[in-house]
Amino acid sequence: MRRKRWLRVGMVSLLLSPLWIGPVSIRAQALGVPQLVVSQLKVTSSAGQFVTLYNQSETTLDLSQFEIDYLSSSGKLSSLPVAGQLAPHGYYMLSDDQVRLCYQVTVNAVSLGFATTSGALQVWSLNADKTAKQLEDSVSWANKVTTGAVTLPTQNSSGSVSLLRQPTDAAGGPQLTGPSAGGWQAVTPDVADPCVLDVVNTTTPVASPVVNPGNQLSIGQAPPATIISLVSDDSSAGQGGPSLPSSDVGRAAPQLTELLPNPLGAGNDDSDEYIELYNSNPTSFDLSGFTLQTGTTTKHNYVFPAGTLVPPQSFTALFSTDTGLSLSNSGGQADLLDPFGNTLSRTDAYGTAKDGQAWALANGHWYWTTQATPGAANVVKQVVTSASSKTKTARSKAGKGSGAVKGASTATAATAGSAASGAADATAPAPIHPYVLAAVAALAVGYGVYEYRHDLGNRFHRFRTNRAARRAARR
Repeated sequence: MRRKRWLRVGMVSLLLSPLWIGPVSIRAQALGVPQLVVSQLKVTSSAGQFVTLYNQSETTLDLSQFEIDYLSSSGKLSSLPVAGQLAPHGYYMLSDDQVRLCYQVTVNAVSLGFATTSGALQVWSLNADKTAKQLEDSVSWANKVTTGAVTLPTQNSSGSVSLLRQPTDAAGGPQLTGPSAGGWQAVTPDVADPCVLDVVNTTTPVASPVVNPGNQLSIGQAPPATIISLVSDDSSAGQGGPSLPSSDVGRAAPQLTELLPNPLGAGNDDSDEYIELYNSNPTSFDLSGFTLQTGTTTKHNYVFPAGTLVPPQSFTALFSTDTGLSLSNSGGQADLLDPFGNTLSRTDAYGTAKDGQAWALANGHWYWTTQATPGAANVVKQVVTSASSKTKTARSKAGKGSGAVKGASTATAATAGSAASGAADATAPAPIHPYVLAAVAALAVGYGVYEYRHDLGNRFHRFRTNRAARRAARR
């Protein structure tokens, strides 16, 4: 197996794309300037994390119509609470600790739990009934240099370094043209005046000074910034990150359908292993920038080059000779990620792979099959002899445990016949209990006495009269 460090995988670029399937439907991002954007971000390994949102529109925003999502490096998604009204060019901060502020801002104390290794934030606007949402802004970060993610600066002893969105307008507020646009500046409060931000040292050569740091000052004011060293103020920084091919918007994501971790034969794992995808769309699907990933704890990635197309409504087998990916024989799984690092399809994790058996998807479940079908519809064919052999083994063990000898099968058949006979006898009607008969008889007698009570009374009266006459005659 080829092993790479986890932090080198594309998971550091974890922006949720409009293809992400959540509790509401997602619409494609409309052209135009986003309303609510991330203006400042602080990710530390201790208390003091915060994220500041900025209303760059000219209207008051109802924050209940927005959703702020955080995606951790492990893929766990959580929403950050926002509420209230945000005035035009106003700020809203989510912080997990007390923060000294030098400008007007609404603060909401909340536990953030941002990971310093990597993560992502996205700002969504919701429609009136919250059944659909569209992307307003997004930012991902990592503590290593990674395409499409902000590289976090080394934290100082007080953990005061934060990231400030660039470029800014004359009032110091972010001036962004679309989601993920602009760049980021690492800053830290000045020792003499915490309301002034110093630019963190950098070795990147620049041709012009840093723009106004912005939202660390009151709105409308432009305080001075102490420049420790010059850095680039290129407003296009950050715009060359991942993007979804325009032809894919609105289409169904390809699905993983089959893996062959352990091909038949020796020494051919590096060439004959494959991962299969199925494109259900009536047209070709562009996989440019998508990532094929294998492994569970340690991840291995293959990024599809530009122009990679999957034919319509067909299965495509991607062999290890082409992707360089290796599947573990002792257990693993595979994922398909979009250019932003979102998981589009994932196989079930498999255990030990037997020679020549494929891990295949059928009717929503994953099975081992002895019939591998690269580039074709799956056929789940399993070894039936294993089940019969288990039955024979169980019978053998049962025979040994009971001191069975020749003719045990006949005895078993006889026992089965007796059981069947007993079952048949059980269906015959059971005899009526004597007490039940007695009760019925008593009820019948009682009913007869009631019906013939007058006759019985007359007979009893005459019996008494005759007996009295006979006694008088004897005297």
